[in-house]
Amino acid sequence: MTIDERLEKLTERHEALAQTVEILVANQRERDERDRQRDERQEKRDERQDALMRTLTDRTIQAMEAINRLGNIVGAHDVRLDEHEERLDDLQGKHPDLP
Repeated sequence: MTIDERLEKLTERHEALAQTVEILVANQRERDERDRQRDERQEKRDERQDALMRTLTDRTIQAMEAINRLGNIVGAHDVRLDEHEERLDDLQGKHPDLP
């Protein structure tokens, strides 16, 4: 093999490697752009998810407060019902603690 043939073969290999590197660089740029877009979309989803979680937490707190208020109302009504029953018993002449 002559020097010219070797140089031509070396040049062909060099060009092939250069093309391969160009393809790899282009692929990496595309991948980087896709990753950036994916990360952007994920960040927006995370923000929406966080907002929904805050809303859900607020509503859960409101529901728990309402349930507590209802529990207090039930307790007050129980006391009033007991008092009414005692008054009715008094009016009817019933005294459970008397023989």
